[in-house]
Amino acid sequence: MAANADLSISQKEAPSGSIEAARLLQPVLRFPDPPKPISAAHDAGLRALRLLPFVRLDLSVSGAPRPDLVAELIANYKYTPSCATGWSSVRGKTIEVSLDAFADALRLPGRPTYRPPPGVHPAAVASAAEEFIKVYLPPLPAIVTYGWVDVKLRAVKDGRAHEVDWTELIWGEVTMEMRHLIQNTTTYGCGVIHYGAYLQMLIWFQRPELFRPSVADAPPHKKQGTNGSALLKENRKRCLEPHMPKNNMMSSNLFDVASKKIDSASAIIDAAAKKLCSASNMIDATSKKIDSASDVASKKFDLATKMMDATSKKIDEKLDVATKLMDATSKKIDLASQRLDDKFDVATKMMDATSNKIDLASQRLDDKFDVATKMMYAASQMMEATSRNLDARAKQLDEKEDDIQAIESLNQALLTKERQSNDELQRARKKLIEALPKFTNARENIAIKRMGELDPIAFANAYRTNVPHADTQINSAILCSKWQAQIANSKWHPFRIVTVDGKPTEILLDDDNKLQKLKKEHGDEIYALVTKALLEINEYNPSGRYPVQELWNCKEDRKATLEEAIQFVLNQSQSHKRKRRSVGWGLS
Repeated sequence: MAANADLSISQKEAPSGSIEAARLLQPVLRFPDPPKPISAAHDAGLRALRLLPFVRLDLSVSGAPRPDLVAELIANYKYTPSCATGWSSVRGKTIEVSLDAFADALRLPGRPTYRPPPGVHPAAVASAAEEFIKVYLPPLPAIVTYGWVDVKLRAVKDGRAHEVDWTELIWGEVTMEMRHLIQNTTTYGCGVIHYGAYLQMLIWFQRPELFRPSVADAPPHKKQGTNGSALLKENRKRCLEPHMPKNNMMSSNLFDVASKKIDSASAIIDAAAKKLCSASNMIDATSKKIDSASDVASKKFDLATKMMDATSKKIDEKLDVATKLMDATSKKIDLASQRLDDKFDVATKMMDATSNKIDLASQRLDDKFDVATKMMYAASQMMEATSRNLDARAKQLDEKEDDIQAIESLNQALLTKERQSNDELQRARKKLIEALPKFTNARENIAIKRMGELDPIAFANAYRTNVPHADTQINSAILCSKWQAQIANSKWHPFRIVTVDGKPTEILLDDDNKLQKLKKEHGDEIYALVTKALLEINEYNPSGRYPVQELWNCKEDRKATLEEAIQFVLNQSQSHKRKRRSVGWGLS
């Protein structure tokens, strides 16, 4: 189609069905109230999604609501499912009804980039997208949708708002509403076309002249019509009557002839005026068509120029990349060719040397053929013997595998027995700890020690050495109780972890503030008692931080073995028996 071709459809050419549909649609259609503006707090997210121009678009530029024009646009809407472009007409003017035309008129974004927008937090983008769907994509009443909005909303909640084609989404809702209105002109009960203002903006963007006010008063030469003749006659009569002789028949005849000639000239003038008016109207209409076609052609030319520039830029970039790739490939081919030539020369020399070796080897093979035959026979005998040996070894391996499985079963049984023995030993040790106080006192070699507990007597002796005065016993007891509470405090952990022999080990922090203050104020002996109790509590009960009982060898100041404790109990039992016997003999 030529750029200046007239795409207008006259009202006479419009199908009668479309005119009837427009007549039925117009009384029930009305526009809803404008949507509540989205808060400026979402501008960053909307800008990242390229939706901010659409959201801030002033729809009032197209003037007052014109449901009559929108109804005619919907009634005349023609589309082909396999084609992305549709057409319609309003007041005989062709309107392109397509996704691209809709995007241009409403300042909607192009195709999605499928890359997260830089410089904007994903949460801000998702929040702006959810608010946009809530305001601009409400569920349409009486229309069965296919869940497009729900699918896109799930994509937004998944953090993929930048992958949504917003223009296609809105255009899908608009076309669905138009088709529903065309098919249900008499049953569309709500009377509201939700996207009517956008369709009016589409009409105004392509045909702004449809929204200009009509001229009420035409020029004087276009308004004379049939009454012009009567006015001429009246003027002529007023001009000729003063000069006419009265009661003169001849003069009257002359006057009649002159009047007829003047009437004839006046009729000619009226016809010329009508033709001039018609020609002027045709010139005005043609001028408007030329202006409209020129505007459309200019827009299409600008769009084509931009597309050509973009395509040319992409082609240049691709040519540059292709040229670089070709140069690199050419260099690689030259290098590979040179390497192949070198390898060919080396291969030729090797083939010559190999040929000489083959000739020599052939001669030697001819000489040693008989020997080789005998060796092959001997080798076959050796292979048979080897095969027999392998079978025997395989059988031995199977037997060893059975032995290994038996050993593993025995090892598992031993491990189970060891765990049971350890459990029994632990229970025996616990029973000894419970029963030992009956057989011992503080002066015995084997006793029960509360690990992590300060010794009040040793603490008092150390304190008395450092502070010799009357209140030593009370003060030492108070200080001992205070530090026992510190040791039991789980929030105080003056240890650090070091690696010893490849294993993490906890050691005491020498520079701990509390310990350094204790050492400075009360001396090394009390410091040693407190640090010893700390080490014991960290070893025996680091989580509970309360003292626990343990079998102790007081003579060697170490943990007593179970054997030592049992031997001690036996000795004590025998000693008690001997005492009872001696007492019995003495009494007898």
